[in-house]
Amino acid sequence: MDPTIQWLLLGTALFVILMIALRRLSQIPVAQARALLESGALVLDVRSPEEFAARHVEGAINLPLEQIRRRIANIEPDRSRHLLIYCHTGSRSSIARRILRGLGYTEVHNLGSFGRARSIVKSISH
Repeated sequence: MDPTIQWLLLGTALFVILMIALRRLSQIPVAQARALLESGALVLDVRSPEEFAARHVEGAINLPLEQIRRRIANIEPDRSRHLLIYCHTGSRSSIARRILRGLGYTEVHNLGSFGRARSIVKSISH
């Protein structure tokens, strides 16, 4: 194999690994998320209404990413309440976290993917 192609493949692989690691670092630790849920944190699903209707985490409120700026104050006017956000893969929830922090919400946490969020919320006895 051409050495240039080998370096390109290696660089691409390292980039993907770095992106996955950065996404994981931006997510709230499981134990902290569970403690916040126990104390009444609000869970927001920032996926589309169609994704939400198909399946969602118990107790979550659907707030699609593109509607956050317009609807968040009606859903949660308290900017200091703990918000736990998830989406399909963790990408939209990461963006939503930045938007909400920019709007003055101080306790915004990224749960990450739907699967991770579901496993965290399911483990909490209601």
